[in-house]
Amino acid sequence: MQKDSSGDKPAGEKWVDVVKKRKPIDRIRSKPDAIILKKKEGASYADILRRIKCDSGLEELGSNVRYIRKTLKGDLLLELKNQADKRADMFESALEGVIGEMAVIQPKTHHVTIMCKDLDEITAPEEICDALQKECGIQNLKKENVKSMRKTRSGTQIALICLRAEDAKTVLKQGKVKIGWSICRLREYLSIARCFRCFEVGHMAHKCRNPIDRSSLCTCCGISGHVAKVCTNAPSCMLCIGKHSVLSTACPKYLDMKKSMEK
Repeated sequence: MQKDSSGDKPAGEKWVDVVKKRKPIDRIRSKPDAIILKKKEGASYADILRRIKCDSGLEELGSNVRYIRKTLKGDLLLELKNQADKRADMFESALEGVIGEMAVIQPKTHHVTIMCKDLDEITAPEEICDALQKECGIQNLKKENVKSMRKTRSGTQIALICLRAEDAKTVLKQGKVKIGWSICRLREYLSIARCFRCFEVGHMAHKCRNPIDRSSLCTCCGISGHVAKVCTNAPSCMLCIGKHSVLSTACPKYLDMKKSMEK
């Protein structure tokens, strides 16, 4: 075979750059399950703890608790070890039998919202749950796990599905699922915080440090004296002066934040 003058490759041929595909980044960091105890009137957390620790039927729970602390609301939180997560329901039932008259018992489970794209326009929540159970092995799904469904301009639907963190990892690893006649994409839904005081993205109003308060301005045109519902002005973004509402997902500031979260 004739080679070019450099002797590195055959004459008339060109090198082809091979780009190694990057593996998808697993952004989900599972938080351990927990059980929250809200004391009832007349009870104290000291008495509740004393009752729990003295009951021989709760020894297994005690060996699976990572630590006990108070929440910001003052309730008692029992954080479980990772391997105990799937037994949280059993522990909750056991606690109910011991301190049910002293406290309200609430499970706290780490959930992740998944976006399912490319659904046809007549797909129902039950079909989504059936497909995830069959193809991904996700158990105990109910139609209530499908939090919302909306139609797109292309005539398809997008569904938001709330799953336990470990189940969400399984679903995202698979990436796609067949629902009806469609192959649907599965992606993590990234919820971007927005401040309704200054309307910047990336933080909530209770953590706002911006000296500018825009809460009295119309979210459509950015002018005070009325609300977006009755606004007749042309849209104008308070943040980038673009021709869109400050709440638009097409705003460059919103898109920049979304891009940074996807890295």
